[in-house]
Amino acid sequence: MPKLDLFQFINSQENYNKVFKAEDLTRIPQINSKNQHVNLELLGELQEKNKTKIRLLHLKINGEINLVCHRCNTALHHKIDIQNTVDVFPNQQILDAAPIEEEYYDTIIGSDNFDIQELLEEEILLSLPAFPTHKICPSHEYTAKEDKPKSPFAVLEILKQKKEN
Repeated sequence: MPKLDLFQFINSQENYNKVFKAEDLTRIPQINSKNQHVNLELLGELQEKNKTKIRLLHLKINGEINLVCHRCNTALHHKIDIQNTVDVFPNQQILDAAPIEEEYYDTIIGSDNFDIQELLEEEILLSLPAFPTHKICPSHEYTAKEDKPKSPFAVLEILKQKKEN
C-alpha cells in the first residue's frame, strides 16, 4: 500500500497522481472488476488564518467499478466521481481544540507514514449507495419501484396466471 509523509506533502504543496486497480481495493464490495481502474489525484495546500497553519488536502477520485446489485446479485456498473477537501491535523488533541469555522471541511489525522489507499477506499465507501440496484435488472424478474404493480392483488393475479399456464 502506498504511504506518504502527509505533512511534508502539504507543506510543499505537491501533486500526487496514482492509478489503482479496482480489484486491489479490497474494502470495496465489488464483483468482476478486473481491468477497471480508479484514478486518485491529491493536491496539498497550506493556508494561514489568524497565525494558524491550515493544512488542506484536495482529493479527486474517478473511475469505474462493478458493485453487486442487491436485487438480482449480478454486476452493477458504477461510475465514481468524487471531489473533496479534508483538513489535516497532526493529532486528535489539536483537532478537538480547533474551532469550527464557517467554511468547514472533513477532517483527518495525518502522519508521516499516511496510507493513501486507505484514504481512497474510505472516500469511495462513503460515496457508494447503501443498497446498489439496477434500475431494471438484467433478468427482468426484478424491476424498479416505479414498475411495480399498483396493488397487491395485481401481483396475485400475475401469480395465478403463471400457475394456470
